[in-house]
Amino acid sequence: MADDPDRRSVLRSGVALCVGAVGGCLGIGDGDDGSDDAVAESDSDNGSTPPENETDPGGGENETDGSESGDGQSAGEDDSDSEDEQSGEDGSGQEGDGEEEPETVERWPMLQYDAQNTGAVPAPEIREPKRDWVFEMDPIIEDYPVINGRRLFVPDDQGTVHAINKDGEEIWTTTVTDDIIRGALALWDDLLLVPHTGAISALDTVTGTVEWEENVPRHPGDLTVADDEVVFGNGRGDQIRAHDPRTGELLWTFDDHNKDFRVAPAIDGDYAYYPDAHREIFKIDMETGEKFTAHRPQTYALESPVTVSDDWLFAGGPRGVWAYSPTESHLFQEEWHVTTSGPVETPLAVSDGLLFTMTDGDGVVTLYAINVEEGTIEWETLVDGGGRTVPIVAGDLVYYSDEGRYYRAAEKYTGERSWRFEAAGFGIDWSLATDERVFFVGTDGIIEAVSGISH
Repeated sequence: MADDPDRRSVLRSGVALCVGAVGGCLGIGDGDDGSDDAVAESDSDNGSTPPENETDPGGGENETDGSESGDGQSAGEDDSDSEDEQSGEDGSGQEGDGEEEPETVERWPMLQYDAQNTGAVPAPEIREPKRDWVFEMDPIIEDYPVINGRRLFVPDDQGTVHAINKDGEEIWTTTVTDDIIRGALALWDDLLLVPHTGAISALDTVTGTVEWEENVPRHPGDLTVADDEVVFGNGRGDQIRAHDPRTGELLWTFDDHNKDFRVAPAIDGDYAYYPDAHREIFKIDMETGEKFTAHRPQTYALESPVTVSDDWLFAGGPRGVWAYSPTESHLFQEEWHVTTSGPVETPLAVSDGLLFTMTDGDGVVTLYAINVEEGTIEWETLVDGGGRTVPIVAGDLVYYSDEGRYYRAAEKYTGERSWRFEAAGFGIDWSLATDERVFFVGTDGIIEAVSGISH
């Protein structure tokens, strides 16, 4: 997320406890077996499985490779071998429709995987985890990384982007600013889009070379890419912008004073959806930049990014999660509100009729699964160790973590724990799933790749 000092200070409180950085892959090949000594609480199984959004996020896959750095800084060897390909089955344990292509599970191209912010990837779940490698870097990791199938791209707090290959080796670094990179990266085709103070830069994913750079007012927020447009707002600013990701050309702007457009918009069809701390959800026409009010809450403000699934909107706020359904006009009507133990500020995940969120209520962290049709809590489980990471979904598992050094996986429909896996560091904040591997990324600069047997 862009420009969130309170959140950063909380995350950094754990960083001081971290081990010293060594600036490279630790080469850990033998992982823990995920000891299962604490059982998650669970309730009944959910039988409601409405259709799930099908998207092709982030454009096409890059077909070439190399190891040259865009700014003269290179490391590691050429990683020209492609990622292991999927068999074409969804591997989720549910009925697969056979329509997912390998590209959709090899890439995690933006904040919550797709332009709708669903946080759900059609990749097989990991049932028996093992650690493939650990990469440790000196700078603090400030915001969401992305993956294009061959490389993981990570921004740091010193203005540099790091490209790490599938073997956990750093192959190039490019410095785009002398300030912190605060904002979720995004991929479009073979370009990596990087928001930073006063500009957005496009880097070649193979070499790290800066292909184009466009000045923008203030600090751009989290990026979302869809329909050959990259859309973002200003962190603590007053403007939303759309650029052509191929060239950086400005396509349109929307200006509104005294607004906060830090979070990633959810793009669905012809519109980009934003929450507004001034008690409004609005949508922007993707062709013209014209604004329409989608919903105007009277008694609460929304804090999480909007998620779109099956034409409904979902968003979190200080007292839980809300759902909105479309009407015949531009407006959406509130369908339900689920109260949670604390504020919902981080991105949501939606999969197979269930919405997942983590919240911290007075130091007690809870993972919730909410039935999106009924607006009821399907199950909830306490997260020992604290923390407020962003849950994601792959197959039949929900991946999340705590700040007490554990990665976790819970059964999507029941909340029962599948496994718990001890991490190499603290401050775990983000997880990304592709193919048969999950990447866990911590603000302390430690990145881990976990794979294992899928069923």
